[in-house]
Amino acid sequence: MERVLLAVEQIPAGRVAAYGVIARLVGAGPRQVGRIMREYGAFVPWWRVTSAAGDLPPTLLATPGRTGTRRESP
Repeated sequence: MERVLLAVEQIPAGRVAAYGVIARLVGAGPRQVGRIMREYGAFVPWWRVTSAAGDLPPTLLATPGRTGTRRESP
């Protein structure tokens, strides 16, 4: 868990990384990264982690107040 969160903290402002990229960096699977981000992602810049296509999860896009546009902070 700590390796995933540390990797996400290292994503530079203005950049994004896919779940699979984070998974390869830390030696986990993309779904494991997704689970960790679901449980503990509020403590790191979660908006910098996307799907392989570069999209945010549909549940986040459906959340009121989120437009799906990329920006520096939530």
